[in-house]
Amino acid sequence: MILHALSKKKWISLFLTLLISAFISKSTYAETSSIEIPSFSNSDKDAISSNWKAYGFDGIEKTQYSLINDNKKLVIKANSKNAASGLIYNIRFNPLDYPYISWSWKLIDELKESDGRKKSTDDYSLRVYINFDADIEALSYAEQFRLKLYRKLRGESAPLASLNYIWEKDLPKESILPSPYTDRVQMLVLKNKHSKSGVWYTEKRNIVDDYMKAFGQPPGDVISIAIMSDSDNTEGHTQAYYGDFILIQKK
Repeated sequence: MILHALSKKKWISLFLTLLISAFISKSTYAETSSIEIPSFSNSDKDAISSNWKAYGFDGIEKTQYSLINDNKKLVIKANSKNAASGLIYNIRFNPLDYPYISWSWKLIDELKESDGRKKSTDDYSLRVYINFDADIEALSYAEQFRLKLYRKLRGESAPLASLNYIWEKDLPKESILPSPYTDRVQMLVLKNKHSKSGVWYTEKRNIVDDYMKAFGQPPGDVISIAIMSDSDNTEGHTQAYYGDFILIQKK
């Protein structure tokens, strides 16, 4: 019961974080000629770029993020022990102009339990969020009322959809499933128990195609990119590395 209460609190807090990111991103709309995502590899060796903002959840320990040198290259190390928090970069761009995103990641210590179909095991050693704006009128009346009320009270617009790329133990690669908390978050499995730990994998995804598969309609603007390694629901421990993100323009 306590576990589910904390899980609910985590998702409410994450939703509010994404709401704020939508508001911030309005002033940082990317020009179509150039998009810069602050790299980890070019960071000061003692500090993660301040453009990547930390976010956490009340009542939950924070995942520890730090810069480490791996094979002569600076990367992010995530160390999560019964914890959950992430790093988010706020940016706004049209994914039809930049449909491809590439990054690298490496699993060090895998969670013993991870199953995105249940709230009690909704933890991931590695997760990348692509957060989108969307048409509020396309949502159900209940969702519209909740989001419009928040907008009226806070003066902020909301991200209405999130595509998560995850490392998940038991589900097949390329499978898509809704978050156990909301179908406004769709998760796409890129790696699973057949993927090796201690190995760097480089991903290149067409976020427009993936969004269409997950939500059945074209995406709105991307408003932020985030990473999170979490282990609070399973009370477990995981370590993982994240490399640089690159947005690739439509050819």
